[in-house]
Amino acid sequence: MRKNYSMFSEKGNRVVDQMVNEILKLPISITNKELIKEISTRITNIEKDHPEVFDTAVRECFIGAINEATGRELSIYAV
Repeated sequence: MRKNYSMFSEKGNRVVDQMVNEILKLPISITNKELIKEISTRITNIEKDHPEVFDTAVRECFIGAINEATGRELSIYAV
């Protein structure tokens, strides 16, 4: 998928890319509310080593990638 999520390092970009790919493997039947909860949990874990994961630009990148791949319309402000 996408390789640049506006993280401060390549390692950060790889971690977010891995998260996006794992999110995309979740069942298609998952609701938007459940999906947002899953994303929030995962980015909270990423934040420990990469606090920039909550930056607006980063959220726009990974939520955009998820929306594009799934056809959903998740908001960056929900996470």
